[in-house]
Amino acid sequence: MKRMSLPFAACLLLILLPLHQGRAAGMTDFSLNVGGVTDLDFQDFFWTAGAAVDIHLGNVLMISPEGFVLGYKFDFDYFLGFAGGTANITFGKRGGQFFLGAGPLIAFPINYAGDTAFILKLQGGILSGPLRLTAYAMTGWEDPFGEILLGASLGFRF
Repeated sequence: MKRMSLPFAACLLLILLPLHQGRAAGMTDFSLNVGGVTDLDFQDFFWTAGAAVDIHLGNVLMISPEGFVLGYKFDFDYFLGFAGGTANITFGKRGGQFFLGAGPLIAFPINYAGDTAFILKLQGGILSGPLRLTAYAMTGWEDPFGEILLGASLGFRF
């Protein structure tokens, strides 16, 4: 459990620190997200739950630190945690924006012994009113065309 303390604290800081200043200026959105992930064969299904902060830097750039947990079906013996963020280009007016982005994540086991891995995440989505709808692909950093996971999430923005 001690191995998880540092990545969890880092993820929490990445999400909570920008909220204080950006929220007051209207440039930061916090979202709670739920979704699903599958492989290219659509054989396995994983659920996700997490949080993200969208920090708008001008009209076309958005930085999104995030953290989420991935679980397999309803087997609560194995959980993977993901922490990282993406840099996104935004299109459209604030309040109904499309976004495309990419960034690194680190995957780490939460309740079992295992190795950490660096992941590349490619995503696209829309921010509309209180919703954040995202579709994404995740792949290994060393072998980007190896194991590819596809996912989608629905977020509720605050």
